[in-house]
This record gives sequence, structure tokens and C-alpha cells, in this order.
Amino acid sequence: MQNTLPTRSHPMAVVHLGDLMNHFGIWVIGLLGLQGWAAWRVGAFANEYLEGGRTFYFSIGLFVMLMSDSWVWFRRQGKLSRAFHVPGLVLFLTALLPTLVLHLREVIMTLK
Repeated sequence: MQNTLPTRSHPMAVVHLGDLMNHFGIWVIGLLGLQGWAAWRVGAFANEYLEGGRTFYFSIGLFVMLMSDSWVWFRRQGKLSRAFHVPGLVLFLTALLPTLVLHLREVIMTLK
């Protein structure tokens, strides 16, 4: 396995997931946590209007988010760590936006 991996040409190159954790450790953990929370909130919202159960919609949401993470990983693997900045920010925003909207919806509904 070690013979098939690309050689490290730069100290900031991201070849393995461990390299990504070395460069962005807490941010990767934060992104996964935020995506899990967003999937849970979106699952609760979808369960109010559709049949299927909260865990079913949570699973679908988490699957979609993890697939987008994997897509970014496989498209950027082997490049320098700065190639992950913009896609990582987009992933953060796409997970944060539904949670903020659903939180604001909940706050407005309690005001009535």
C-alpha cells in the first residue's frame, strides 16, 4: 500500500486524511459536528410535514452531507492545504444556513 501512495512533495500537501487533520484538526471535527446537528434539525423539520420518521430524514441528510465531504476530499486530495479553504467554507455555510433558518423559525413561532 505504501508503494502506491504519492510521494510528499510539499509539507502542506494533503495526501491522507491524517494530513487534513494535522492542518485543520478542530475545523474538521467542528464541520462534522455541525453537519450532524444540521441533519438532526432538518430531519425534525421534515418529520413535521412528511411521514417517515426523524431518524430516516436525519440519515438522508447526514448521508448527503458526508457525500459532499467525500466529493471535496477526492477532488482535492494530493493538493496543498489551501485548496481546501474555499470548499471547507462552503461546506460550513451549507450546514450552518439551515440550522440558523430553522432556529429563527422556532424563535418566531414561540413569539406568537
